[in-house]
Amino acid sequence: MKAELYKGHVRPAVMGIFRNKDKILVAQGYDSVKKEVFCRPLGGGIKFEEKGTEALKREITEELKLQVKNIEYLNIIENIFTWEGIPGHELILVYEAKFEDESVYNKEYFDIYDIHDESVKERNFISNWLKRNSTYLNIQQYHLTYLLPLLTNCYLCYLQKTMQ
Repeated sequence: MKAELYKGHVRPAVMGIFRNKDKILVAQGYDSVKKEVFCRPLGGGIKFEEKGTEALKREITEELKLQVKNIEYLNIIENIFTWEGIPGHELILVYEAKFEDESVYNKEYFDIYDIHDESVKERNFISNWLKRNSTYLNIQQYHLTYLLPLLTNCYLCYLQKTMQ
């Protein structure tokens, strides 16, 4: 999405947390004003009259050409940020989900097919698995600060599920 589309309104969005052992799937982004790479879980905008779960399925199909299953609502988060020099404001429905194709978890990198931002297209960005430790140790570097409470809570829930 182009940064100017954020201008002056709150954008409803969806984000998927896909886990692979001690990693989560993130996509790389680039801010040409700040000249920095950042990472965030995959997802995108919610269209008018589209349910969050349907938006997540659509976005992942568009971006990775993959199907998802077992979609579970986790929380809603508010993200206020500056990207490409333009203030942005999102309300993000966060879901945990799995890929239908189990072989996907053996891949290290994924090409992103549906990219609307030309600066990202030119840099040939990908998505990859980011270790949970990296997320916590380098939270500022990856610009996932707004996800920290949610990921911490999810990780504790994950540990509780695996210990049962």
